[in-house]
Amino acid sequence: MWLTRRLAVAVLGSWLVGCATMAGDCDPTGGGIFRGMACSSTAGFDRRIENRQAQQTSLLTKKAELAEEQSRLEAQRDDLTRDLESKQAEYARAERELASVRGRIASGRGNSAALAAEKKRLEGEVARRGGDVDALEKAEAQRRARIAELEREQATLNQEFKALTER
Repeated sequence: MWLTRRLAVAVLGSWLVGCATMAGDCDPTGGGIFRGMACSSTAGFDRRIENRQAQQTSLLTKKAELAEEQSRLEAQRDDLTRDLESKQAEYARAERELASVRGRIASGRGNSAALAAEKKRLEGEVARRGGDVDALEKAEAQRRARIAELEREQATLNQEFKALTER
């Protein structure tokens, strides 16, 4: 009788210690029958599952937001690329016209005052177009950097999600 009581107290004590030491961390891979019983009786497994599902939902939402932002940035990048190509073509055309005017001035053909005015106008246009091209190239570089940042963040989220679903 005395041994039975001590055994019952030891079992009950182990069960209570198991409950006290693992308040919210009921990991089924932790093992042990007493731990399993304690998790079952305290609904620890249910809380763990709910927490994991909340984490999963949060990660999926964040992943969708990042994918949407990446798509938007890629569309902006495509628009900037088209604008840049157009500005580069305009810049090249203005440089060709300026070279033609410089050639006519150097050869002495045509009205010098009119050619000088045309030269000045074209030099201003070339400078302005060059500034446009530079601004677009800078914006394109910023978009590429943001897309790279989003891709890194998405990879991190994918790793977190994978780790979460493998547990």
